Amino acid sequence: DYCMSGEEQVALAEAKFKVLGDKAAAVGAYEKALKETGNLDPLIALAKNVMNVIADSAFAKKVLEKAETKISRAVEYGKLAAAAAEHVLDKEYAAAIFNKAAEKLSSVPDLLSLAGEVTKTLGDPQKAKALYQRALEGATDFASAKTLIDSAKQAGDAAFMQAALKKAGDLASATGEYIELAEGLAGVGDKSGAAALLDKAEEAVAGLDEMQKLVAAVEAHLADDAERLGRVKAKLEKRQANHARYMEFQQLEKDAVSVKQFLALADRVRLELEDPFYAAENATDFIAFKDLVVTAAQLKHRELGVSKARAYLAAREAALAADAHATVYDTAKLAEASFAATQDAAEASRLLEAARTQAGDHFALTHIGRLYASMGNSAKADELYAAAAAACPDGDACIQFIDRLKGFALPAEVLKKWYAECGAHLSKSADKLRWAEGIADALNDKAWATEVYAQLAGQFSGADAARFEFSRRSHADLNFYGAVRRH
Repeated sequence: DYCMSGEEQVALAEAKFKVLGDKAAAVGAYEKALKETGNLDPLIALAKNVMNVIADSAFAKKVLEKAETKISRAVEYGKLAAAAAEHVLDKEYAAAIFNKAAEKLSSVPDLLSLAGEVTKTLGDPQKAKALYQRALEGATDFASAKTLIDSAKQAGDAAFMQAALKKAGDLASATGEYIELAEGLAGVGDKSGAAALLDKAEEAVAGLDEMQKLVAAVEAHLADDAERLGRVKAKLEKRQANHARYMEFQQLEKDAVSVKQFLALADRVRLELEDPFYAAENATDFIAFKDLVVTAAQLKHRELGVSKARAYLAAREAALAADAHATVYDTAKLAEASFAATQDAAEASRLLEAARTQAGDHFALTHIGRLYASMGNSAKADELYAAAAAACPDGDACIQFIDRLKGFALPAEVLKKWYAECGAHLSKSADKLRWAEGIADALNDKAWATEVYAQLAGQFSGADAARFEFSRRSHADLNFYGAVRRH
């Protein structure tokens, strides 16, 4: 009767079982301890104690189910699943914990961490592979792609390593990054992938040091490509012979602001250094390319200027068609440049529809919709936004979708419309719950969130029901803490 804390109730439970042999009384004390225990580590310790003292796996699982409602991070899910497998000896429950975590988590670091824990705890490479694939698809910058490569090294998965290196190559921007990744692809036997990245490295070279590194990489990994090796060596020799002049030209290139200045600089490079490679570099830069076609279209002789701009655009479209690594965003950029230069909505729409056939996720579809909106075609924009909403596979994707739309400064009622449409495509209760959380977190609409939580009530049971209640309290129940909080 004098035991107050969870620790005291645990000590009492041990005494009742070990001294009196009364398991029922011990369980009663453990029940009181469970009520007094609220954080992950103490709950895991409690479950472990239950197994060590009374070996009651059902009650130990009940303890861990409470812990499920207290966690949200990958490392916590991993710790809980490990406890289920190691202390409660229930690998099926551990797998269920990982499945729930996989539904809830979406960031690249979380998914990679979870994949590592799945491998360590369950020894299930297929489950881990699915998580690695999601992380691969979710990487949006070079830094996150690098974490994929590090994880692939730790996992010892050659196929995933190859995919991670290619993904990083899509997101890289500097010569050194491209060379590093090309060497990685060459190391796993992907010679064609390495060649594609060294192409990009060659385009991005900004100085003598980078050119030397590029030549070394080609010699090490593509020595049998005589044409390439001869080309980069010729560039290196030219740069070494004219290093000071190149530095001058690079500064002039940075200072140039008009197409006329760029063209004049290119002529100087060609004439003074006989270097057609350097003189053509700006053709591969989208911003410079867009400036070029727009400026050409605005020449005093309008018809001639637009004709010149269309020629540039046609050449870029042909180059993209021949580039196996061109993406949906490259085609969308071309459409954007086309409309900016010519104001030809039909031609820009043709290019955007071509981009749409390449779009594989809600990110790309939303981007194309935004470009239609910027052209004044609200009907096509809505069509693309609807397609993007339908392409969202889970609650996290719906939140990503609405966060993107918020960046377009759309009215609140329009955001609500698209978020509702996205939620209507979800079928899993866990996804609907995550979507409901987004109503409060992303849209800050607590009234609507309260309505949705009321509609979802009754769809959850067991640990899922406890998690639902915790979510509702923190996202929709405005009076959970009372009218006035006491501190």
